[in-house]
Amino acid sequence: MKKKAIHVAISFFFVLNYMGMTPLHLFAATDSDILLIRQQVGDSIVPPPPSSLGGGGGTFLAPELSITNVRTDAHTTDVVVSWTTSIFSTAVLTWGTEGVYGKGQSAEVVPSMEHTMSIDGLSPGTQYALSLRVTDIYGRVVTVEGVLLRTERLPDSIPPANVSDFTAIYQDEGVMLSWDNPPDTDFKRVRIVRSDMFFPEDPYDGLVVYEGRKEFARDTWVDLGTTYYYTAFAEDNTGNYASGALARIRIPRSLDEVFVPETDEGDMFGGIEILPEYGEVPEEIKTLSFQDFRFVQFGKDVERNGNTLVIDASGNLQILLGYDSVPEVLKTIGVTLVDPNDPSKVFPFLLRRDTEGDAYSATLAPLTRPGVYRISATVLDYKHQVLKRFEGKLIVPGTIETESFPAFIGVCDYCTKELNGWRFLFCYGWIALILILILLMRRKKKKKNY
Repeated sequence: MKKKAIHVAISFFFVLNYMGMTPLHLFAATDSDILLIRQQVGDSIVPPPPSSLGGGGGTFLAPELSITNVRTDAHTTDVVVSWTTSIFSTAVLTWGTEGVYGKGQSAEVVPSMEHTMSIDGLSPGTQYALSLRVTDIYGRVVTVEGVLLRTERLPDSIPPANVSDFTAIYQDEGVMLSWDNPPDTDFKRVRIVRSDMFFPEDPYDGLVVYEGRKEFARDTWVDLGTTYYYTAFAEDNTGNYASGALARIRIPRSLDEVFVPETDEGDMFGGIEILPEYGEVPEEIKTLSFQDFRFVQFGKDVERNGNTLVIDASGNLQILLGYDSVPEVLKTIGVTLVDPNDPSKVFPFLLRRDTEGDAYSATLAPLTRPGVYRISATVLDYKHQVLKRFEGKLIVPGTIETESFPAFIGVCDYCTKELNGWRFLFCYGWIALILILILLMRRKKKKKNY
């Protein structure tokens, strides 16, 4: 009985030594400490015994420390790192970017052979380098560096720009649709949806007449004397849809009738009745103004002078209206641009609620034609009645920067429309010449009086 007790005591001594503890720990050990030892080491896991238990004093050779199965599971802002060691050990995990391990550090407290550590607060779509410094229960150290990983990118929730120059023309007993695809690199295709009631407000709100990457389509399923409303939705590779570009056409009542394109100059909603000034208009709409619409390029708000804004022709233009600016009962918010050179050409778009639900928005492809685009924003209710309309101007510089003539913008509509430096100089040069002649005549008259 004594021999068995001695053997158990010696074995438990080596377990303590294996865990980095001394027999003195027994005096301070609690029930949780003993449980921890049993969890980490187990009842049957005992280090190799000394070569001799006799008076000769054997030598204990510790197994070699090695690190295997280093694995990383990266997400958008966090990563889980796991690895295996051949001996119970603890580790210090450090990480950083571009080979510099100074971003952060985390350390283990309890020795283990199967290790798992998590890192939070990382940047999405970023490459990180990890370093592991492992110390076993005998004080030996092994370091692993250069473990590379890349966090996932945030899900793409940004829709592409709308198609531009979307038109509908009746010819050969059908409707010819044409447009220009957006320049977005992740552009996938265009879906065109039709209705005979009103403009479809999402990609599933009507009959799909075309889906693909071409820039034209033909709709042959049309009836005489019917007005058709088309919405073109650009889609990106992630499945995000643009807010929608609009086109409307009235089919002739008979084959003998000559087709005349509709020219609701300045507004695609021009034929829709406007409610009386003091009719059923919500209070939020009465106080709404053009100033409540934001115009954003390159992540910054475009500077404005009243209802006039100067737009960069090289970038997409995003138009936003805060979601809380209008009551939820509203049906449609539309924006219409008028071509600076041909007032009969209008380009209407829908503003749709964005994925975050913070605003109604539409993204327009770069306005490459220089000039002054008249813009109107129209708010309609669920009955498709216009509640309010706002007017403004978007100026796209041409051969000169319009900022060079800030005081003259809007004075001479012809010169401003062309935005040509020589025309500005010619126009205002004549004004200056007339003023000089008036001054000379007044001086001459004064001399006569003397």
